[in-house]
Amino acid sequence: MPITPSGGPSLAGPSFARGNALSRAQLQLPGPRDPWTYCVSPTRLMCFDGEVLPELAKAWHTPGSNGNAGGRGQGQGFVSNLMGAGFTPVPHDIETTAFGASRAGAPLSAYLDRYEGISRGRPVVYHADAWHRPKQLGHLVSWEHDREGWKAFLRQCLALVSPDGLVDMQVEMAVAPVLRRIQAAQDRDDARGQRMLTALLSHLPPEHVPADLRDQVEPPKPARKRARKE
Repeated sequence: MPITPSGGPSLAGPSFARGNALSRAQLQLPGPRDPWTYCVSPTRLMCFDGEVLPELAKAWHTPGSNGNAGGRGQGQGFVSNLMGAGFTPVPHDIETTAFGASRAGAPLSAYLDRYEGISRGRPVVYHADAWHRPKQLGHLVSWEHDREGWKAFLRQCLALVSPDGLVDMQVEMAVAPVLRRIQAAQDRDDARGQRMLTALLSHLPPEHVPADLRDQVEPPKPARKRARKE
């Protein structure tokens, strides 16, 4: 199931017309990063954008890391260790979508991409999940994030370990830490505490928002109706 670290295509920044000096700019990357296998547990959960979703663990493919064999390791040792702790590896051929396009048949992994570029003047290989991708203009790089696609992927991962949906105990595991942090934010009488409170409330499922704080949760904006063309 785990992928070969050196496998898959090398991706670069956006394509430009041939001859443009920008087309010769090498992709500027944060640094080297090895591939990994995502692993999901029915007890490692979080509140995210009003939903209870899994907090995935990364089983790195780095040789010698957490039980991986030396040489060209594929992460089996790391994966096995996480499985012993109750995690399930997410298959690299799982059907999923990123940035509105199906990842079916992706040569490296359904949820990983491999980039080659430069970091601090040195050539590096950098792996990123499929919901983050670089955009480069000259030597300036920004990373786009498909937030909705990422959440859809997390739902798929949760279905691997909780196919019949969440039970009350799982919801409590995700909600309880957020409620404790909300209480801590309320105890702060400053702007930072208010920002923390606002952020925490935005992730908490609506039905678990404390009654005295419900007026601080912004209701969803109604969809605008398009004018019918005559």
